[in-house]
Amino acid sequence: MQDSNQFHATCLDTYPPIFYMNDISKSVVKIVHAFNDYKGGIKVAYTFDAGPNAVCYMEEESMDEVRRVGGERAAHFVQRATSKR
Repeated sequence: MQDSNQFHATCLDTYPPIFYMNDISKSVVKIVHAFNDYKGGIKVAYTFDAGPNAVCYMEEESMDEVRRVGGERAAHFVQRATSKR
């Protein structure tokens, strides 16, 4: 998350500034930090693609709670990762 934040800060510091994040992106950052503060540790992490789209990572044990906190939209997007071995 620190690397992601640093990248976006650098973009804002250029001339002209580059605005990748939008209001929803900023809301995701606030919600993730609030959730982690409430849980007393990092349970959800975020990063962004080269645009405003957040990608959140969490352990499987946090998924149901994140779905409840995030509401119907989050429930749709919170999915288990699949791996091919």
